[in-house]
Amino acid sequence: MSAQPVAKELDVNRLVGEVIEKTKAGKLRWKATANDNIFIVSVGGNTTIKVSLEAKEEDWVSSPPVMRDRARLILLDEYGNPLLDVWEDNVPAVAELFTLARRMALNVDERIQSLMEVLQKL
Repeated sequence: MSAQPVAKELDVNRLVGEVIEKTKAGKLRWKATANDNIFIVSVGGNTTIKVSLEAKEEDWVSSPPVMRDRARLILLDEYGNPLLDVWEDNVPAVAELFTLARRMALNVDERIQSLMEVLQKL
């Protein structure tokens, strides 16, 4: 069995943009996990997209290292193996995707709407 040649460079920015667009359109239903900073969605039955907020070294020259929370996207295959790992440092839109996934998984928009209705009755 021979390896397939890579036809062209993977456009990760386009991939993240497409996931953002489908999330905004309500076509991807993000779910919360046991970890407050990890959200997942299954796509096509054999791929899972995981977005998270994780501490990452900002400056590994300083001692102690400076840590800062950054958004991260990982594509996983049906067995949980990572296929792609992207940090917001390389694709800034990953931070927007994390925010959208969190809003959807936690029903933030619906909760705010309900709160507004309650407040209007006071």
